[in-house]
Amino acid sequence: MPQCQQEKLMDLSHSAAVARGCGGLTADGGRDAWITAFKASDGTDLSVSGAEYGSPQQAQKALLRNLKRVAVIIERGARLDGEGNKIGERAVVLLNKTGSQAAIFWTDEDLLQKIYWPTQRHVLALEKSLDN
Repeated sequence: MPQCQQEKLMDLSHSAAVARGCGGLTADGGRDAWITAFKASDGTDLSVSGAEYGSPQQAQKALLRNLKRVAVIIERGARLDGEGNKIGERAVVLLNKTGSQAAIFWTDEDLLQKIYWPTQRHVLALEKSLDN
């Protein structure tokens, strides 16, 4: 989870962090919530957010609540660490039926994290950048 402090802009291959907020609570019981806003080199806005839920089971419940509100689940499966061990669940989704907003939700231990961007291609590219 990113540190909740002012940091230098984080350069990714196609975007840069432009704002960060942290320390809040979520409506569904998450704590130490954070969000980082990015601006892609093409000017597209996106965000990465997350919150701690106290246990992997609570993070899983929060993921399931989020999945109930999406239009389409494109892909859903295990989230693996670098050694291939399951560390949570991951879902690639469309937030509306037109496909004009995509997201990736994933759990990692007691965290639920999310990437939002207008296209599936962009959320997958940012996820790959964050994993490196």
